[in-house]
Amino acid sequence: MAVNSVTTSNVRWYNGNPTGDGVGLGKTSTSKIGFYGKAPIVRATVTAAALTATTATNELGLARLTAALVNLGLIITS
Repeated sequence: MAVNSVTTSNVRWYNGNPTGDGVGLGKTSTSKIGFYGKAPIVRATVTAAALTATTATNELGLARLTAALVNLGLIITS
């Protein structure tokens, strides 16, 4: 697996004002990130299943969210 270099062109570091303490990853909405050895991907869009919540639509929404987290490498499903 290739190792991506971290430079100021692809990572924003915050150290206080005006945005508060913390670290921002990705310079734009199309910047790619990945965790725990997963290939970096662009930010996922998880759309709602429907406006009316039912068991089926809630399960579909949860499945979409789970897939997005798996793709980033933040969780593993069994």
